[in-house]
Parts: sequence; C-alpha cells; structure tokens
Amino acid sequence: MNPVRVHSEREFERLLDRLERDAHRALDHWQLFKGLSRAIRSYRAEMEEASVFWNLALSAHFDVVIFRLARLYDQESSGLGLKRFLLTVKATSKYFSESAVLQRLPGYPSSLARKINPSTLQNDIRRVSADRDHLVSRLWKLRNQSVSHVDPNPIRLAASSAGGLKRSEIETLLKRGLAIVTRYSLIYRASLVSTKVVGADDYLQLLDLLRRGRMSLAAQKGLIRSH
Repeated sequence: MNPVRVHSEREFERLLDRLERDAHRALDHWQLFKGLSRAIRSYRAEMEEASVFWNLALSAHFDVVIFRLARLYDQESSGLGLKRFLLTVKATSKYFSESAVLQRLPGYPSSLARKINPSTLQNDIRRVSADRDHLVSRLWKLRNQSVSHVDPNPIRLAASSAGGLKRSEIETLLKRGLAIVTRYSLIYRASLVSTKVVGADDYLQLLDLLRRGRMSLAAQKGLIRSH
C-alpha cells in the first residue's frame, strides 16, 4: 500500500479532516446505540408500543457503526483509511516538523510543539493493519464477507460465515481509531474535537415525552370511563 500523494499542507489537512470526521461519526452512532439499549430497561413500556420502530432504529445505528468502522480501517490500496493515512503521515513528516507547526500556528509556544515519535507511528500502523492485528483482521473479514460484500458460499452451504465482533471489541476499535486520529491532529494543528456531542442524550427527552403522553392518555381514559 502506498501513501496518498499530496502536494500541500492544505491537501493533507483535508485527509485529516475526513478521517477525524469519520472516526467521530462512528463513535456518535455507537454512543447512541448504547444509550438506546440501556434505555430499554427504564422505558420498556414506551418502546414496546412502537417496537418495530425502535428495533429498526437500534439495528440501523449498529449497522452504521460497522460500516463506518470498516471504512475507517479500510485495507484497500486505493481507499482512504487509517493505514493509508498513517503511511501518508510517514511520507509527509516535513509537515509535522516544529518549524512547520509554528509557521501554521503563529504565536503557538514552541515549548508546547509536539513531535512525531517514529516508534509510536510504526506501532500505530501495525495496529490498523489487518495482516498484523487480529481485531482489524476480523473486522476486515467481516467487511468482505458480510458487510460490503456477501459471501454466497456460507449461505448456500448453511455454514457459518465471518464471525461478528463483540461489543467490547467494537469499542476497542472505535477508541483506537479515534485516539490515533486525535494524536496526529494534536501534533499537526494542536487541536482536537470533543467526543461529546451537544444533544447526544436528546433521545431521553423524547422517551420522557412518550411516557408523559402515555400517562396523560391513561388519565383521560380513566376520566371517560368514570363518566
């Protein structure tokens, strides 16, 4: 796999922006999926009244996470995933030099300027490579057999296809990807994006309104029957 050919810092920054956005969007959907799953315990009655909707919503958020995760760890030589991005970082190390950082960020204290650690970069590349990390390998197999493509042979033979990932493993890959993108964003432009989305728990307000609506309807029915 070759690095992406970039001709300027601006071109490189567009790649960084895209990877950072993908990593955060995957985590956003994962947090919402987990939140809705937990909410079932407290709002079971409300969610069961529209069980098809909520089941589809949960499935949709989970699918989005897997799709985005597979794209984030893309192993195709023509795509943009973490592995190719890190190879691009390695090939454009001049963009991460102290002089380049201070030129991009006028007034930024030189004492705070971070530098790329070659051994950390190599380890990051290893941790996003399917041929060197077992979790990434399983994700890529899942992507090729069940997500982006469907392998017909396990279906026709009624055999098990690529095994899924446990929730803990999905979370590990999400946090790993986000940590890697954040590391190089901090070095490159001394900034990071918050992992907390404003309004991330809006679904709780919605469920509370559903509960209030159910209670109001129940009260109205009680009044009607009493007459």
